[in-house]
Amino acid sequence: MSAHELDVAAQLNFLLRGEMSVVMRMPYSSNATFLVSLALDGKTIQAIYKPMRGERPLWDFAPGLHRREVAAYLLSEAMGLGCVPPTILRDGPSGEGSVQLLIESDPDEHYFTIFEVMFSSTKTIMSGALTTACVFLKTSSCAPSSGSSVAKKSLKI
Repeated sequence: MSAHELDVAAQLNFLLRGEMSVVMRMPYSSNATFLVSLALDGKTIQAIYKPMRGERPLWDFAPGLHRREVAAYLLSEAMGLGCVPPTILRDGPSGEGSVQLLIESDPDEHYFTIFEVMFSSTKTIMSGALTTACVFLKTSSCAPSSGSSVAKKSLKI
């Protein structure tokens, strides 16, 4: 089942109470990060488990980096942003850690492809807005006369 079929309360219940089993260790992670399966009431969802035991300490942070994952979720929710997947603190196969709902991704979609789409859309919108503004100024009675210094300065685009 997809976790996205559940409301947030049901997702959090799954993260808190689901029976956890490790599917695999996530590649390219600086700390121990595991894809886990959570089973509850005959249904299964996937999540990311980051145990404290697998953290590499940082010189500028206290031990317990996994708690930042939970804090980020709570702060996002408190601010009404909703940009961090449901994340809880619980015991797992390697001890205490954060457990975050897995967000499936498209590996062909990344920063550069998203930027390209956003830039293209913004460029089109800005071009349309500029054209509309120029037409308005040209036809508007509030437009400065062509001989005025304001008109000469404002048309240097």
